[in-house]
Amino acid sequence: MDSRVISGAVNATLPLRNLLIEVRQISQDEATDSTLRANGQVRLSPGQSSAQLEAAAGDTTRSRAADAQQQVLVLNGRRASIALRNSMPFRLVQTFVNNGVITVVPGTVLIEAGTGFDATARWDGNDQVELDLAASQGRGRYHTQTVSTSTLLVLPLNEWVTVAQSDTDSSGNQTGISGQTQWSRRNATEVQVRVNVR
Repeated sequence: MDSRVISGAVNATLPLRNLLIEVRQISQDEATDSTLRANGQVRLSPGQSSAQLEAAAGDTTRSRAADAQQQVLVLNGRRASIALRNSMPFRLVQTFVNNGVITVVPGTVLIEAGTGFDATARWDGNDQVELDLAASQGRGRYHTQTVSTSTLLVLPLNEWVTVAQSDTDSSGNQTGISGQTQWSRRNATEVQVRVNVR
């Protein structure tokens, strides 16, 4: 866990309160193996013949793991830097409010592997918080972060909300003496954020 207070300018119109930004990654792995095996015996004799055939199919396994990476305590309206332990790029999502309902849709802003994003949380006193996320890019010899494109989200207070997603798929097949095996792997990872008023 990493807790710290971030300095910066504060919007004078916002309540003077601290906001706790919590970040976690949730990964889900799915593996499917389908094996077709044929073991048979054929017997031929006058007036009587028989055949036996055995076929087998594989199974599907799933696993899910959550990792609460860090907590950042920041004054309302100030910016915090969030580092992610990701080995693959993420897509920041977008939200919009329709008839009071917050809807999350896939976004196009990418977070590079091994970097993170800057988060500016603004709370005006109601039950929602506005979160401005700016993707960071690692550049230079020491991977100095420079802010690029951003996305604006509206989140309910004290609820985990997905703000970035990543998924990878792979598949293949293998043929052997005993039969044929087809396999597929899928890894889906989400970055979730929760904001509380302190």
